[in-house]
Amino acid sequence: MFSITALTFLTRDKGELLSSAHQSSGITPKFVNSLESELINSLSKARSIAVLLVDSLGIPDSKLNSSLGISDGYVYEDYVSRALENPLNNDTFGAQTRSRWFKDYIGPVLNGGSKL
Repeated sequence: MFSITALTFLTRDKGELLSSAHQSSGITPKFVNSLESELINSLSKARSIAVLLVDSLGIPDSKLNSSLGISDGYVYEDYVSRALENPLNNDTFGAQTRSRWFKDYIGPVLNGGSKL
């Protein structure tokens, strides 16, 4: 977890890290790219223990704010409840947004007028 935290901070602003790049310091564009690759590898390794780690820390569901990590086991019910609460899924705002997206993006593709 230390590696993930350190690599996250180092790769968060690669531009700043690259601006201090000097051959003598060992910080080269290749080195910076290798940091990002190492971060991805570290995240992949941690993935298998992520749920166990969160459970061991005893983080309450209210702090996690995640349907997938809910401790009562009602994952799908919570997921549907959250989806129904989302403004994009309500009858007024959601319908207007979906209509506009269809008109601007989906309709032209279906009618052959897409500029993509």
